[in-house]
Amino acid sequence: FSVSADSGFALSGGTDASNNLRFIESIVADHKVRFTDNWLNYPDGTLIVVPVLFDAVMSVFALLVNLVMDDPVQSSSAVLAFSGPVFGVLACIPMYFVGKEMFSSKIAGYASAGFLALCPVFVEESAFSNGTGMSFALFFFLIGIYYLVKALKGLNNNVSAYKTSIIAGIFIAIAMSSWIDFRQVAIPLVIVMVAQSIIDRFKNRDPRPAATVYAMVLAIGFVLPCVGYTVAGSFDALVSGTMFFIVLAIGFAMAYSWTYKKSWVLTFPVCAGVCLLILLVLSIVTPQFYDYVLYGNSPLDPALVAMMGKQSLTLSQLTSFYGVVTYWFVFLVCLYMLFRVLKNAHSPIYIFTMVWLFVMTLTLGHDSLQAAFAAPVFALGFGVVIKVALERINFKAYFAGIKTGAGAKTKIRRIISPAPLLAILVAVLLVAGPNMMQVIDAGIPSNESEKYNDQIRDVVGNDQFGTLSFYIKTDDSWTVKDALKSIDGQRGAVVTWMSFSDDVKIYANMKSFTDMYGNGTAAASNILLANGVNGSSAAALLLTAVMSKGTGDDTKNALTESGFSAEDVQTIFEVLDDVDKVVKDDKSAKDLVLEDYGTYGAVESNISDKNVQYLYLTDFIASNYHSTTINKAYDKLGLRTPYIMVTGDMMPFFVGYANVFDQMAMLNDYSVDLSYGTVSKFMTYGYNAYINGIYDLTQNAFDSMLYRTYIGMSPSEAGYSTISEYLNALSSADASVQMHPGYGLSNYDVAYWHVMYNKSNNATSSSDGWEEMDAAEAIALQKTSGGRINYISGLPIILRYVSSSTGEVVSGTVMDSGAQPMKDVRVVAVDEDGVVHSTTHTSEDGTFEL
Repeated sequence: FSVSADSGFALSGGTDASNNLRFIESIVADHKVRFTDNWLNYPDGTLIVVPVLFDAVMSVFALLVNLVMDDPVQSSSAVLAFSGPVFGVLACIPMYFVGKEMFSSKIAGYASAGFLALCPVFVEESAFSNGTGMSFALFFFLIGIYYLVKALKGLNNNVSAYKTSIIAGIFIAIAMSSWIDFRQVAIPLVIVMVAQSIIDRFKNRDPRPAATVYAMVLAIGFVLPCVGYTVAGSFDALVSGTMFFIVLAIGFAMAYSWTYKKSWVLTFPVCAGVCLLILLVLSIVTPQFYDYVLYGNSPLDPALVAMMGKQSLTLSQLTSFYGVVTYWFVFLVCLYMLFRVLKNAHSPIYIFTMVWLFVMTLTLGHDSLQAAFAAPVFALGFGVVIKVALERINFKAYFAGIKTGAGAKTKIRRIISPAPLLAILVAVLLVAGPNMMQVIDAGIPSNESEKYNDQIRDVVGNDQFGTLSFYIKTDDSWTVKDALKSIDGQRGAVVTWMSFSDDVKIYANMKSFTDMYGNGTAAASNILLANGVNGSSAAALLLTAVMSKGTGDDTKNALTESGFSAEDVQTIFEVLDDVDKVVKDDKSAKDLVLEDYGTYGAVESNISDKNVQYLYLTDFIASNYHSTTINKAYDKLGLRTPYIMVTGDMMPFFVGYANVFDQMAMLNDYSVDLSYGTVSKFMTYGYNAYINGIYDLTQNAFDSMLYRTYIGMSPSEAGYSTISEYLNALSSADASVQMHPGYGLSNYDVAYWHVMYNKSNNATSSSDGWEEMDAAEAIALQKTSGGRINYISGLPIILRYVSSSTGEVVSGTVMDSGAQPMKDVRVVAVDEDGVVHSTTHTSEDGTFEL
């Protein structure tokens, strides 16, 4: 509580929590409901995919809280932070009733509720600060499952069962309107419905009552929320494939069930054949929609999905989520039920329990949030095992015998009775002990785990906490918050990594070139990885504007008025229209990008058209025009002022810690060596990497917008022979060493730059006494009082684009002693203190503009 509340109710639920916060905050601040957001994925905008009902309910509470707090962001954060534990506790109540009703045992109910309350992954994902809404959705889902179980047990009275199934469907609809991963929850119920229909036909029973119950629950509980998400604009992003899949399954089950008087030998192949034919037609006519039906929709950008690959939890993670021993209980229950299925196939509740429990363990295992939603399944498995153990082993008589035993020898003999003693030892040593440690771990945020480990390290000898912990974006650890607040109120758009997209809107009230779904990452990655010195990065920004504005006359006029030739504008438009069009030496832009490793780097053979356009055209434009000309064109197209924000974890310095950089490279379709985490255009794995854990960077890396923003000078420009030496100097710099963010870039100045300062002249990067400080203040203090500065502590740096119209353009030509033009000579403008304010390089003909 204190970790989150002391930082303005900072959240820990990742992308889902950030999306909820942004959506609710916009309602509280502007009193408008928006399902599209032009603040993200600038300049195109993005679709907001959120659990609609949950966010609507939380918005009401946030509006009330804001009457007191008068801060839309904190009010929304506070409501989201409280929602997790409040509904997490409430969910244990219907958990008891589900266990009691499903297994006709209060013991199973109590045990299931107790397990859910202390399930590590459920504790982790419903902790104060979570903000995802998972526990809210699970609370209503469990109520729905309770009524579904009652409906199945009451099938002898079909009318009553149908009424109960409507209630079940309503509660499940509330849950699924608050849970965007509803497909993973729908699949088990679809499988149970189909399995029940088939079993009933084979058993010569009327399959219509059970099939009708399931169909009503699926139609109300899932199809209706799908309609709601469609109204919110999420049809393609979230629901189209799943809704069609459910409707198709309902159609199959109802058709197969309502033709039960016909021979199943005829009806099953016909019904199955119709479904397969429909899928076959879809695969031919609309392949993308076919994929949606089979695999589900995703709001994520396809390039990001491809990069991430199939996500699933490991067995080690699953056992830590549910307990090393207790994880297996549900599978033992399902295996036992399968062994006895022939004797119990007449019971719809038996089939439901067996199939639903098993399939739920399979479909909800892609991430920890889904695993938390599946916790009731493992709770029910635990409840059954406890029920059976208490019924088979007479603990009452066991403890009574110990109490009444005459003499120590008799008591000892009764204590060591094999079955009760073994059950107690297993419960204490293999279940209660390990599970309680995992529960404690699950409730500790990673911000605090080291503090708890310090308290017990002397006793246990190693770190026990941190495996299941969650990260809260506190003021002292989520450093981009202060950085973004410092530029609040500016009319700009920020280029940065997608993880910070929502923060840009929330804390800087500015637009972001990316969103949390991966949209805009191709543009942002190309801007950051392109050459910032020769104008390629400026060209990437310009191309983003051209793609948004279109290739019409207005865009053409803006380019030509800025100095672009009509012929070059035509080439740019042709490549934007078709990357396979021949542009040079009988080769297309795509051919050139794939073949010319020296210019474009090694890229994947299936490189996207957009990345071909960026890579080819940024080089084409930068080779023909100065940065000032490119920037003039950007200014004329009228997009917002770009801000570039780079954090330490985006840099490709350290082996094993270049994940963000590798992801940016992958989104650019560069080939990444996954063995070493290297991208050949930017870094190599050599002796320095093997010994010191620091990659050797190429000149392309040193000239990239990313590096120039964060560090500035290359090692050779700063007087060092290797990047390792330079980083070591910057990590504990005296007054003779100074970093220059933005060095070598045209039209940018520093908007935000903080460093770590230590007043001790002997301080190293690992010393105590470091404090965060504005860079200008730290440098000035160091000159007067000494001390050390850590320039590369990972704190964010923000550069601001400065329009060409605000300065004076200076041009000229640089020649050698033989009056020959010199290429790639650096030309800089400095002030009286030696601070570089603008930089450029001469072109092929020796000319420059600054």
